[in-house]
Amino acid sequence: MRAIAVYVDQLHGELDELHRQLNARRGAYGSSLSTVKLTAQAFKQFEKSVDLIDGKVLSRRSLPALSSS
Repeated sequence: MRAIAVYVDQLHGELDELHRQLNARRGAYGSSLSTVKLTAQAFKQFEKSVDLIDGKVLSRRSLPALSSS
């Protein structure tokens, strides 16, 4: 069960980091084309990070204590 707690703590940390990144971008969408493109890239990377975390949550192989039962 300790492995699950560590895993959940890791996911929580990753979600906290994504929340911090999203808050940092709030209202700062850019006033020039190049800034807007960089902001769009940042949001695409944010989406990829969310997808990775989602995959971890949905993957049974990510939970070593559960996959052996």
